[in-house]
Amino acid sequence: MKCRVLLFFSVLVFLSCSKDKRLYPNTSLIQAKHLQFERVDTAVFNEKNLELKNLSKLYYAKKQAQSRAYKFFVEDIMRIGEFGSPMTVNLLHRFIRNKDFKKLQLTIDSVFGDLSKQKAELDHAFSRAGYFLPDLVEPKVVFYNTGFNVGVFPDSAFLGLGLDMFIGKDNAMLEQLPPENFPQFKRDKMQPSYLVPDALKGYLLVSYQEPAYTAELLSLMIFYGKVQLLLSAIFPDVPETTLLAYSPEELKWCKDNEKNIWKELIKDNLLFTSSDKEKNRWTNDGPFTSGLPQESAARLGVYMGYQIVKAYFDDNKQISLHELMQEKDFKTILRAYKPF
Repeated sequence: MKCRVLLFFSVLVFLSCSKDKRLYPNTSLIQAKHLQFERVDTAVFNEKNLELKNLSKLYYAKKQAQSRAYKFFVEDIMRIGEFGSPMTVNLLHRFIRNKDFKKLQLTIDSVFGDLSKQKAELDHAFSRAGYFLPDLVEPKVVFYNTGFNVGVFPDSAFLGLGLDMFIGKDNAMLEQLPPENFPQFKRDKMQPSYLVPDALKGYLLVSYQEPAYTAELLSLMIFYGKVQLLLSAIFPDVPETTLLAYSPEELKWCKDNEKNIWKELIKDNLLFTSSDKEKNRWTNDGPFTSGLPQESAARLGVYMGYQIVKAYFDDNKQISLHELMQEKDFKTILRAYKPF
């Protein structure tokens, strides 16, 4: 019995030691971050703002403060006019009084409450991200009710999150949305559990994107792959399916067909194409990847980029995640990947 106990603990020690410390660091080394948060949704869609004078008071105060968060809400999300215009505040008032927008805000409140859970998760995620990427600037996070317009939108001044896009795929409000704009593959990702990982993914993609990363399909795949590896380190307890935005069946298909996907990618020198059509085909979301069987998963370029980057990172034990993000020799990264 004693030998069995010792063997059990030996296995635990081996497993803990075998984890790559570049991805699973000692948590005591991670400095806690405390982000700034702002809720535009509850501030705007408030019962007191049913009175125009109260909404006007909020509106002009934010205009006086030159709030980019409110300017973005009015001009880019709601698209109702120039921020600061008296006509715009009147149009905004109409939205607030609209029964569907009011119902959507009530739904957001019932799903997320005061957002204390999500705020703590964002603090924790950006703390880990800051450890891996010392040059990363932590954003102010702003929450919105966008009327099903947009989910994650990083700006130079803040990280915007449309809570309505994460209310749950089975929420009754989604039944009112046009299926041509919100097909099932989109609805499947409108889950609260996707909010924080998607927020980090969007922020990292915008923060580190450079022209060199989008020049060819290979460079784009590797860029996405780097971000996916980062996400796996930032969210060590989040399922791979969530981080890749795949169902378990889709992820299994990718793993079972990895060699065939690779064969498709190397046909006709496809990896080095600069065609936007091909880059979109391999990295954009959808029900499946165009040109491949309908049971295929979408975004196979992202999945394969992740496999390539993991292979390179495993082969080069001396580099950190921060150094990996700065590496732009895409062909050298590719050489580490051996699918056969």
